[in-house]
Amino acid sequence: MPQPIEHIDWADRNEEFAKSFYLDDQLEINWAITLLFYSALHYADAYIVARGRPRYDHASRERSMHDVFFDPIRTDYKRLKDLSREARYNIAPLTKQDFAIADAALQRIKAHILPRVKSR
Repeated sequence: MPQPIEHIDWADRNEEFAKSFYLDDQLEINWAITLLFYSALHYADAYIVARGRPRYDHASRERSMHDVFFDPIRTDYKRLKDLSREARYNIAPLTKQDFAIADAALQRIKAHILPRVKSR
């Protein structure tokens, strides 16, 4: 099972890759938003694993995220998850504005989780 620092590294790499797109067309925007969601997912996993709660699948992550720690960012995480699902499964015509909303949500998630994982 990956260690917290590995999840942080993967989160950073997903975010960096998302921001490498020009966002010139719907496909790029949709994949960039999906990458931002996966970045958030890895930040959540880093915190969960750092607390000694192994996470094996989406269901166990969702259960772990009922922890009060996630309350301040629960809406941001859900927004990213929903945007990503829209992008992947509904081929939604997401926009640069949607990307900006997703990025802002990720930044709040990152600011909430990162100091608590790196301090361990």
